[in-house]
Amino acid sequence: MSIIHKSISFAAGIALFALVLGFSASAQSMGKSAKIPYGITINFCNFELIETTGNLNIVSSFEQDENGCIKAKFHLNTQNVRGVGLDTGDEYRIIDISNQKVSDVTLCEGCTIDIDFVGTWRVIAKDGTSYIVHQVATVRIDICTNEFSITNKHLSVDCI
Repeated sequence: MSIIHKSISFAAGIALFALVLGFSASAQSMGKSAKIPYGITINFCNFELIETTGNLNIVSSFEQDENGCIKAKFHLNTQNVRGVGLDTGDEYRIIDISNQKVSDVTLCEGCTIDIDFVGTWRVIAKDGTSYIVHQVATVRIDICTNEFSITNKHLSVDCI
């Protein structure tokens, strides 16, 4: 699984989560919070898939603007996320290392969802080796055609 595929699957998960929460057609603001299973991730240094346990906490707020577009903001953080490498059996711990792990979603009338994502997180193996990922990206999903594009504005991985 490439970095782009991981980014897309994460962003698509956020978009689907937003749709499941149900956007309101009213002009009211609203907020929600939820815990969802973290799922699978990847060790960007050796490209091993990591099956995880633990939760991704999501706090969201929704507001409709004067053009009828729904703006959703998501703040994300991990809670007790641990994993096991599917190839090596290595044990991992995933932690957020910044207060800025957010995703902004814009949904206007039509088919397009834009997701802006900023995040920094660290994955630590049981043997002490780790890596840090910092990503700034925009994902555009067309829910009518099931097509998507991703623009990585910044992506860095530091293997420590």
